Order: sequence, then C-alpha cells, then structure tokens
Amino acid sequence: MTSAPKKRKRKEEDTDVMGEVKSTLQHISQRLGQTREKSSNQIFGEYVASKLDRITDSEIRDEVEAEIVNVLNTALRRCRK
Repeated sequence: MTSAPKKRKRKEEDTDVMGEVKSTLQHISQRLGQTREKSSNQIFGEYVASKLDRITDSEIRDEVEAEIVNVLNTALRRCRK
C-alpha cells in the first residue's frame, strides 16, 4: 500500500497547481477588465472612425482618409520647425 500516499501527494500537488492557475487567470481577467481612461485624442479618433464608417463609397472614403493623413503630416512638419 505504498502507492496510496504517492497518489494522494500527487493529487494534492495537482490541486495546488490548479488553484494557482485559477488565481492567476482571475488576476489576469481582472486586469484586462480594468478600463483605462481615454485621452481626448483617442475619443476624437473614435469619432473620426465612426464618421468614416458611414461613408459607404470606398473611393470617397479613401479620398477622405488621404486628406486626413495629409492634414496630420502637414501639422507634424510644422511642429518640427
């Protein structure tokens, strides 16, 4: 009957490991669930994206996206001077 204590010990070790895994997964889940405050730029970006989503013509949407990129690049160049 020497095998019974080994099985019990292994089962206890497995239970301990599973408890640690469960605890770790709960911690990760909580951290992922925490929302960070969005910056005003992120909110504006979401607003722009929602407006772009409403443009159903892909050519027009591509033109608008290109204009937005041009405006941003112009502003960045001005900031570097």
